[in-house]
Amino acid sequence: MLDPTTRSVEILQSYLDHDDSELRSGAAFVLSTILAGAIQPDPEDVVDESAVGAQLLELIDDDSRRVRQVIVSTGTLGGIVGKRLDDDSFPPSATDDECVPPKSISWLAMALFEHLHDPAPIVRKRVACHLEPHAVELLERHPDASAAIGTVIDTLEDDLDALAPNRDATTPRYAAVRILCDVAENSPDLLLGHVDRLDEYLDVDEDEIRTGVARTLGWLIHSDYVDRTDVAERVIDRLASQGRSALHDDADLLVSAALVANDGSGKTEAALTALLQVRSPDHRSRGADTLARYVRQRDRSFEPHFEAIAEYSEAQPFSERDEDPLATLAADYPGFVAERLIDWHESLVHESAHRTIDEDLLVEIYDQNPTAIETFLPYAVETADPEFDYERLDRHHVSLSVQTLTGLAKRRPEAVADVVPDLVAARGRSPPLDDQVSGLVEAVADVGPPITDETVAALEGTLRSSKGTLGAARALAALHEAGHDAVNDDYEIFVDPYREGAFGGSPNGGKYALQPVAAEDPAFVSEVLYDIFGHWAETDEDRGPTRTLAAVADAELAAARPILDDLVAVALSEEPADERIESLSDDQLFDLVKFYISGEPPNGPAFFERFLDALVPVVEHGSTVDETTDEVSENAEIPGRFDPEDIIDLIDAETTLTPETIEPALATFVDTVIEPLLSPRSSTADLHLDIAKEIGFGQPVVFEGHVQRLLDAAEAADDRRQADLVGYMLCELGEETPDTIEEHLDRLSDLAAEGDVPSSSIAAGTLGKLLDERPERAATVARPLGAALPDVYPWARRQIATALETAAKEDPRAIRDVVSDLVSLLVAFDGLPDDDLDWTTTHELKESIKDAFVVLETVAETDPEPVQAAFEPHGGIESVAVPGWSSRLSDLRATLDA
Repeated sequence: MLDPTTRSVEILQSYLDHDDSELRSGAAFVLSTILAGAIQPDPEDVVDESAVGAQLLELIDDDSRRVRQVIVSTGTLGGIVGKRLDDDSFPPSATDDECVPPKSISWLAMALFEHLHDPAPIVRKRVACHLEPHAVELLERHPDASAAIGTVIDTLEDDLDALAPNRDATTPRYAAVRILCDVAENSPDLLLGHVDRLDEYLDVDEDEIRTGVARTLGWLIHSDYVDRTDVAERVIDRLASQGRSALHDDADLLVSAALVANDGSGKTEAALTALLQVRSPDHRSRGADTLARYVRQRDRSFEPHFEAIAEYSEAQPFSERDEDPLATLAADYPGFVAERLIDWHESLVHESAHRTIDEDLLVEIYDQNPTAIETFLPYAVETADPEFDYERLDRHHVSLSVQTLTGLAKRRPEAVADVVPDLVAARGRSPPLDDQVSGLVEAVADVGPPITDETVAALEGTLRSSKGTLGAARALAALHEAGHDAVNDDYEIFVDPYREGAFGGSPNGGKYALQPVAAEDPAFVSEVLYDIFGHWAETDEDRGPTRTLAAVADAELAAARPILDDLVAVALSEEPADERIESLSDDQLFDLVKFYISGEPPNGPAFFERFLDALVPVVEHGSTVDETTDEVSENAEIPGRFDPEDIIDLIDAETTLTPETIEPALATFVDTVIEPLLSPRSSTADLHLDIAKEIGFGQPVVFEGHVQRLLDAAEAADDRRQADLVGYMLCELGEETPDTIEEHLDRLSDLAAEGDVPSSSIAAGTLGKLLDERPERAATVARPLGAALPDVYPWARRQIATALETAAKEDPRAIRDVVSDLVSLLVAFDGLPDDDLDWTTTHELKESIKDAFVVLETVAETDPEPVQAAFEPHGGIESVAVPGWSSRLSDLRATLDA
């Protein structure tokens, strides 16, 4: 958009009176954008903001909803109201050096409050939004403030909701109740004639309205403008029923209402007491001071703990003390403090707040008077069982009680020692125990009573499960170190690593329970590993202890060897294995094998070789030349739970995750099976294709030593399937090992240019990869690639076009000789076949045409003559049609005509 001038602004202003509401709204929008500063006028042009603003504001009463909607938008109304209330905001007018506001404040006040009842919902929402922050100032200048207040109160009935409140819109009734609160706080006299009407709204269903009105009346009482007992009692009911966090801001209002009502119901002190049970220490201190003021101002006696709060606060306000009010009270009133903790804790549990009482506070109270904590702990244990566990962020969390006691136990283990057995019992002593439960046992090992056999059994079961093993290892080590008789000597090996911190952290941080002790007692660790996998099989959980096996094998192979042997036995043979491994599901078995190989322990590749070795007879027997049958011989199948496709999936996974690590194993495999792999029977052709594809795309360098044999196979290829098979093994070498491929450049060029379609496709695909990697070879490679077009298979066609595009971008002149071949490719393209093609083939065909256009356009931009000449035998480019690509063809023609 061009910068506005004085003249263009005048023209826009003239449209503000137009009969067409569309023109009025459009002109208003542009002018409001100028006033908001989004469009800057030319420095030499002066825009009279006051005059334009006044004319825009007049349109707030326009008959058109669309026009009114523009006027009450942020860019117009929000800016003008804010500037108008700041008398120095508007610049001088065009005819006067003084600031001339567009409208008086009283005019704005009347207009805005009136449009709280606009028939257009969007106007009401926007007016409410922009009115709210300025309401008090506008009401004070309103010619009939009482009527305006009545309008605001009427707005409490507006059932319109702003579903996505933002800076430009809000729910009118909520804005209205906030306006009333602001007025009551800052200009309470404006509300004196409306107390009875406001009182009626203390009984509405909507909590936000009910509480907001109670707050409004509370301010009137607090400011001594209202002293009616009936109103005060109802305000107490509403404010006291709020949650603790919300009441914090209204505590002074509640006190004022209680003093007027001479409250004897106990609601006020109960609500104020709840302020001692909030998360913020500052809020607890201020809540205690507020409660103290209430006690001092009432002409009656209170329970001793309330009187004590008043005395403490009067001597030194809690907000000025370093000590928490609950800790101060614990010295002489431990029962009262325990009740607060119990009530607080129960509310957190039942509200599913996912947070606990601050452990610093619990420690401070315990240090002041242990009795308060001792009274609280049994109630925490009652809500410690798994029934109160919860899920958050897709993770399981133990109950708040366990978390609370764990936090305290880390700091003051003697405080919780006596209740830990009860807590473990409440959890059911069923493994696996959560790390935090085990942590409690660990924390009190030195100070607690003798541990029970049941608890030790639960810890042992946890160590031998798929979860919580680190916590169990720490607890068993701590118990053994502390001399608990129930822990046998098997766990002595955990003590030294425990002292050294080897079990700190989590599996996500690379810490495992068995890794530090694997070398000390391989047989014991091996048995524990078996139990872990047995537990995983029973639970059939998605996430299993796969990393544990790799970690143990990395530390001490002897500890993992029996499990590895059993994995091979189950996967690749009918030999017997431990039932805990046999009970793994097929998916668990595969995940365990895959992760172990990918975990890169020293013996991972050797383990992988055992699975590749199992694939060798399948390839060999399925490829044995037998003129009498085309069936795979009986021993070509793998007898275990893995089938050939599972091993191919392993190859796919490992060439993605750890290609360098498993390269030697793959190279040995390829050296062994290269001949039968190139000679599949029809019954195993798909399997051979999959093997070639996964290795060729994942780690093609293992075929480098067989280039000569692959070239022989390429020359002998006589169908699409054989071309695909050889192509998977050979083509990628053009990019991965270009030096080796260049040694056979002449033979590949001859095959690409003169071979049958299968042979030409393989050679052209390989040369295309070479050219893609080394575009400077275009002078040698481009011509045989062009000669292969357009008859090669779609995958080779696409590779040719892609490589020529790369070369053209490097040097368009280098591929001039193949321009005619690319044009022939376009001319020969008669659209995609009507029958359904697989996605890959369709994509290859489309990409080859697209890349051909890119090459021709690249050449044409620097030298259009060879491109034009290439189209001449076909009647010129204007006579050529490429179905589905007419737009691209037009672009090429335009480039040639430029």
